[in-house]
Amino acid sequence: MSSKLSSCTLQDLHEQIALQGGVLKAEQVLALCNQFSLSFSELKEQLLPICEMFAVAPISQFKAAAIAQGEYVTDGVLEGEEAVANLYFGANLEFEYQALSLVVHAEQTAINNAWHHGEPKITGMTINAAPCGYCRQFMNEVRGAREMPMQVSGRNTDLDTLLPEPFNPASLGVNEMLFDDLRQTIEFEQKVDRVLQDAMETSYAPYTKNNSACLIETVDNQRFVGRYAENCAYSPSLSPLQSALSQMMMHGLNPYKHPIKRITLAEVEGKANQLGVSQCVLQSLSSDIEFTHVLGRVV
Repeated sequence: MSSKLSSCTLQDLHEQIALQGGVLKAEQVLALCNQFSLSFSELKEQLLPICEMFAVAPISQFKAAAIAQGEYVTDGVLEGEEAVANLYFGANLEFEYQALSLVVHAEQTAINNAWHHGEPKITGMTINAAPCGYCRQFMNEVRGAREMPMQVSGRNTDLDTLLPEPFNPASLGVNEMLFDDLRQTIEFEQKVDRVLQDAMETSYAPYTKNNSACLIETVDNQRFVGRYAENCAYSPSLSPLQSALSQMMMHGLNPYKHPIKRITLAEVEGKANQLGVSQCVLQSLSSDIEFTHVLGRVV
């Protein structure tokens, strides 16, 4: 299908979506469907190039794109129109001179983006290329992921097809899944930013119990928070700093080019395991960043 969205339209939408933190609201989605005479599925496919505009890929030069779809919204939808949903954009984020395992994949970014914007459920994924095994395993941690439809390179599929015989939380006797409403109460001896503490308390760490979060503060006083998103297979887990940096990227800010003033990592005392990976990522960024590591305890 040829694109109905011109390069100028895509660029304008990119700027608008960046201002909204990598999100396109359902009412905006519906307006675009009507304006360009596109179905919801067609529009999602044509929005993928916008994800690529967010990508930071100094190593591979390959710009991955993924869109996570939130819960369907019917309020405000005109009679006879299909239901639409909020769309959460994602792109890949790579770190120069560091292990390739530190790369944040587009699917991770899109899901993390929806999670941080309070979306209660993911109901679909649209991706510009077949997801790697790492991403399939990461998506497998999301509540309801196996039933949700997926559009991959213009074809319809699902996670059951892409990842048969899965290893999932139930394999480890865990009933929790990503996007469940979870909270731990954390206490600190020193004063900790409430935004950071809230992110830590609502992070997802059912296997290590290391609820952790990260707060980035830029020189122009913008703030981006990230939460730990653990995976039953461990390797596809998304660290708090990677989560926060991907949020920064989805606001249209390249972490290599937009100066960062301070980064604070918060973890659970006796369970902490995120300092090493955070220091590796930091080595790829500016050496002028003030880094603080604080420990709290679950009560």
